[in-house]
Amino acid sequence: MAEGSTENIFLVSPEKELLVPAFDRILKGITITRVMELAQNLVDEGLLSGVFNRKIDLTAVENAAEVMLCGTSIEVVPVRLWDNRVVGSGHPGPVARRLLEVLRHDQQSNQALLTPMFD
Repeated sequence: MAEGSTENIFLVSPEKELLVPAFDRILKGITITRVMELAQNLVDEGLLSGVFNRKIDLTAVENAAEVMLCGTSIEVVPVRLWDNRVVGSGHPGPVARRLLEVLRHDQQSNQALLTPMFD
């Protein structure tokens, strides 16, 4: 699985890499594109070692420290179970929590991306 009907899936590897499936057979969502840009801040903070587009196989998902979905309506949502297996600790991980925080901040305060409703 590389995407949902309106969401993209991504994960954190045991090496703290944020891995997003290659956009060769899936749609490149606007939210995942922005999340990847914002995730560079987490690299600077030391929470991640890098952000990459890669082919993701089942083994990578099964070994992931965190698995998440993102999209316009859901923002960033951690995945607790994958194929009846607990992902990570079974609770939202530090990357999911931080990405949701920086995405929400960006959505509320990034003047370059906000559209004024009234002049």
